[in-house]
Amino acid sequence: MEHFYGIIEKYRVTKVFRAPTLLRMLARYGREAVKNHDLWSLRLISIVGEPIDIKTWHWIYKNIGNEKIEINNTCGQTEAGGT
Repeated sequence: MEHFYGIIEKYRVTKVFRAPTLLRMLARYGREAVKNHDLWSLRLISIVGEPIDIKTWHWIYKNIGNEKIEINNTCGQTEAGGT
């Protein structure tokens, strides 16, 4: 998890596209890992690949986004279903 936060901090990443699976892992590691990094540049987390549960959404919004970040649930072919 340190690597994920470190890349955002080092390269001043503004947008991240991630599956909820990774976001749930970040939540399991907790707030301490987040505190070690300056994530001020991050403006958007876009959820892809599967729907996000509300508990994880709130954790990301509060702990990574400091209640200032936009989080959207992007629907594409994976989420839309069959052909």
